[in-house]
Amino acid sequence: MVVVIIAVAAAAVYYSGTQRTTTTVTAPPVTTTQTTTETTTVTTTQIPSTSSASSSVCSSTTTISSTAAQSSLVGPGLVDLARNFTSLSVAYGQNSSGASVILEQTYNLVYASHTTYKMTLSLSASPDSGLTAWVLTNGTVLAAESDGQNSSGVHASSLIVTSYPIFYQIPAFSPASHFSIPLGEIHATGSSNVTLGSTRLTVTDYRADSLPLVYCDDAAAFSLTTFVVQTAPVPGTNFTLFTYIDVQGTEASAPLSFYFLVSSVTLA
Repeated sequence: MVVVIIAVAAAAVYYSGTQRTTTTVTAPPVTTTQTTTETTTVTTTQIPSTSSASSSVCSSTTTISSTAAQSSLVGPGLVDLARNFTSLSVAYGQNSSGASVILEQTYNLVYASHTTYKMTLSLSASPDSGLTAWVLTNGTVLAAESDGQNSSGVHASSLIVTSYPIFYQIPAFSPASHFSIPLGEIHATGSSNVTLGSTRLTVTDYRADSLPLVYCDDAAAFSLTTFVVQTAPVPGTNFTLFTYIDVQGTEASAPLSFYFLVSSVTLA
């Protein structure tokens, strides 16, 4: 398992537990974590009717890859963004009890040619200290520039993984997304219209069939006491976007808490 640690001075969003209700305040430098994993083949066995993650048996036939190996997912994920959005603002981070600090980040498409996309990724609290990436339309990351330093190839992809991991993971139900969804144990509870920035989308809410939601992924046992996921199809495309995620519980018996929100969308 690869844990990407991001230490930044950010605007903190303290969320009250009510979906899409936030209050922005000023926060000092903070550290949060984003966990990502990738495997080639994972064999899992789950005992039916379990009530806790400790009752699940998870086995793996492979070794979890390194951050560098994840680079192959970065380009295709960013191409998906560039083809569908000119800008996207998100908030994500830990959502445990008490005052949770949520990072706010923004993606903007600078230009799109027949061969190349140029985009910027930035932290809302420090937009001048962001990252510029050049990605071919076939999903190859050409280069990345941050703080006056240029990287190319796999080094550029690794820089994006460690600095802005969320932007190549947010498509729903795609290989680029590292957010685990046990599709056989969730159901849609209804749809509604929301306005994110200037864009109106129809979102579908998903909940677990029962809680705790116990399942295996990447040889780790999960037991979730909170599971709220919201997705929206992008009009005119076959692209589906995560717009809201709130999961809490345990992963391999360790506390797990993750919050994600798309706050603004501009379609390409």
